[in-house]
Amino acid sequence: MLTPSSPPVGHASIHELENSAPPSFTLHISDETADWHQIGRLGLHKRLDDSGLVFDPVLNHPHDAVPAPSWLRELRERAYSGSRQGRDAPPPVA
Repeated sequence: MLTPSSPPVGHASIHELENSAPPSFTLHISDETADWHQIGRLGLHKRLDDSGLVFDPVLNHPHDAVPAPSWLRELRERAYSGSRQGRDAPPPVA
């Protein structure tokens, strides 16, 4: 889970976010009891060309990592499936 260092900006265009996005995020990970533990910080420095950049944590995660809780994992699986369909990505390899 990423928590912004400043209040969320809500819905905004990419151009608006470029000027108002939080400068950093705190990274938390959950254990099997669903307790969250801070493990790092993510800092934003500059916007990069994102053509071809794909982030899909449902398909790309460590094999021993199981996102918790289960209801959130199932919601993310559906959301990322819809995202793949929306960008005409090839189906996942089983």
